[in-house]
Amino acid sequence: MSISWRLRAREALTMYRERRLTPPFRIVRGSISESSIPASSIGLAVSVSTIEHGVDVDRFLADSFRILKPGAMLFVTTDYWGERIEVPDSVRAFGMPWRIFDRDQINRLLDSAARVGFEPQNNSIPECSGAPVVWQGFTYTFIALLLRKPPAVTSQYNGGS
Repeated sequence: MSISWRLRAREALTMYRERRLTPPFRIVRGSISESSIPASSIGLAVSVSTIEHGVDVDRFLADSFRILKPGAMLFVTTDYWGERIEVPDSVRAFGMPWRIFDRDQINRLLDSAARVGFEPQNNSIPECSGAPVVWQGFTYTFIALLLRKPPAVTSQYNGGS
């Protein structure tokens, strides 16, 4: 039996409110693009099953890069299937748009991440070997991506002659 993500999120919020989840952990609800998170202030950002719901992926990547400290990681999961699965606009998840990323879209996401400055920590996109998720008549799986903001580069130049 699996626990729904809503129940897990509710438990995490309860733990936070009851001070059982203490800093340096922080749960931020809302859009990263509209947050007041300072630049280069976060050591790890996690996005679980969000980018498939109408998120502007390029903006998400740029905003994530901005808030991460040098050397920090961004962990992203999303709905995935190797070949394209057309999801009609009428199919919504919790009132939000929904798509299942395919191999080409993941490759474009990784290209966008590299343009922003991220270093993908995955060397290849795995083949789909099973579809453990069945929802709204669609069968698919998930993919997890790990992106690293490069550490700060220090100059080798010391100003001497």
